[in-house]
Parts: sequence; structure tokens; C-alpha cells
Amino acid sequence: MKRIFLVILAVICYTYSCTSAKKATAHTAAQETPGVLMDKEFRKPIRDKQLYAATPDLVFPDTVYIIADTMHILTKKVQGCNAENFKLLWNGAMLKSMPPQTNLTILQVADAECKQKNAFHLIYNLAPLKYKNDSVAKKQVILHLRAYPHTITYNF
Repeated sequence: MKRIFLVILAVICYTYSCTSAKKATAHTAAQETPGVLMDKEFRKPIRDKQLYAATPDLVFPDTVYIIADTMHILTKKVQGCNAENFKLLWNGAMLKSMPPQTNLTILQVADAECKQKNAFHLIYNLAPLKYKNDSVAKKQVILHLRAYPHTITYNF
């Protein structure tokens, strides 16, 4: 009986380590993309309805994907030299559809001294967007990122 338990435990540990290695490899590969400025922070979205409404679409995402609770946004070339100048804004509203939906946008704080155009890899923590509803078996939120033509499904 102990051997069966140890074999099952070993299989679970091996399976988990393979899954973790795939995530780490994907994250490392994203960090090493040449010609792309990487955001080293792991910031949360800023919840501000008025700022969200006043923000124009100046940053156009090229690719958006989610790994665990982390949203990765790869931008097209925009004028900017520092990835910390980008903020993910959330309007704070959660539509009561099934699954729930919410809206996000990217704000770029202008840097007057920077004249270069760069592509950016931005990273954000999506944990604040988790919708707490115990009656739903499948935990997910549909994200609409302004200036990005596709919807993004955040499973948690």
C-alpha cells in the first residue's frame, strides 16, 4: 500500500514539475525577445473609472496572452524608452453576464525626452480582476482590452 502511495505521489510531483517548467520556459523566452523592452515589474491594474474614460487609444497591443494570473502584452513600436511609463487601467465595472466581462486599457505616461520608437513586453497581475461568485463552477472573466481586436479569457 505504501509503494502505491509513493508511486502516485511521484507521478503527481513529476507532472507538476513538467507543467511548471513549461510556464518558466515560456516566460523566459518572452524575456529574451530581441528588440523588445521588457517590463520588470508585476503591477496590478489601476481601478479608476474617470481616468479610464479620459485615456485615448495610443498604445496598440500586438499580442496578448495570460499565464496563470499574469497578463503579458506585447506592443507594436510606439514612442517610448521606459516600460514603467505604461499603466493598465480598469474601469472597475464587472458586467453581470455569464461569464462576467470587464474592460481594460493601456495608459502611456509621455516621456518628453524620449524620441525613440520601441516595442514593449508589459506584465500585469490580474488577481484583482477575479470575480467572486460561488455559484459558478467555471471561474473565468472575459477581458476586453481597448485597441485590441480580440477578447481575452482569464481562467482562475
